[in-house]
Formats: sequence, structure tokens, C-alpha cells
Amino acid sequence: MSIERLLSIFAARNGLTPPTARSDGSYVLVFDGRYKLAFVAEGASSAVVRSPAGELPEDGVGRREALERLLDAATARMSKGGEILTVEEGERRLFLYRRFVTDIQPHVFEALLTSFVNSLAFWRRMAGKAGSQPVMQMPFQMMFR
Repeated sequence: MSIERLLSIFAARNGLTPPTARSDGSYVLVFDGRYKLAFVAEGASSAVVRSPAGELPEDGVGRREALERLLDAATARMSKGGEILTVEEGERRLFLYRRFVTDIQPHVFEALLTSFVNSLAFWRRMAGKAGSQPVMQMPFQMMFR
């Protein structure tokens, strides 16, 4: 199943208008007005979801301390899910990624999204970009862009 089809089914199940592809071929969902997720197809049966997760401090000492803290947390969470925290090369911005197969049942996709957004909230807190947020449960408010 394509990412477009999977997102269309998700939208229909949640009473939403299906997202349309952007000029770069990605699709965007915004959850609770603050979690912007971009979906990009990788071939016919897999996709990647990506979202900004925070920003590292500008100063070298603060950046190093933040990276150590984030590395410790990433090591502890490795077995909990398929999300990957990255630092964009030459930048201070953190991104969370997850690769997944698109040939899955709609309820599995919804669980994947819930897990990803909860992980994103965790990493934003760890990066100092968000206050304590409760974990998200379905249904939740979302917008398509």
C-alpha cells in the first residue's frame, strides 16, 4: 500500500480531508497544532516520518552537555521503538525519524503515529523545547497542511 493510500484511509477513519502531496512529494500532518510530521515514500512499500525535535544550545559547553544527555537517553530507549534521533549536519537542529512499511492495517498505523508523537514529545522535553506534556491518546486534534 502506498503512503498516500495509508494516509487517505487514516483521514477517512478520523473524519478528515486526506492530505495532498507537497511539491517535494511529502505529506504533512500536524497534531495538536504543535507536532508537524512529514511523510515521504521510500519505494512502493515503505516510508519515513520525520519531525523537528528540538535545537541544541549555541555555546560549545552547553551543546556538549546536551548531546551527552541526549545520547544517554537514546541509548536507554533503543529497545523501545524504531525512532531515530538525529542532529542535522552543520546545524543545531534535532530531528526524529522512523522508517516503516506501508503495507499495514489502519489500526497499526494509528498506533505507530501515537507512538511516534509520544516519542517526539519526550525528545522535545529532553531537548528543553517543551514543558511536560501528557502522553497523547487517540483521538487527538490534528490538521492537514
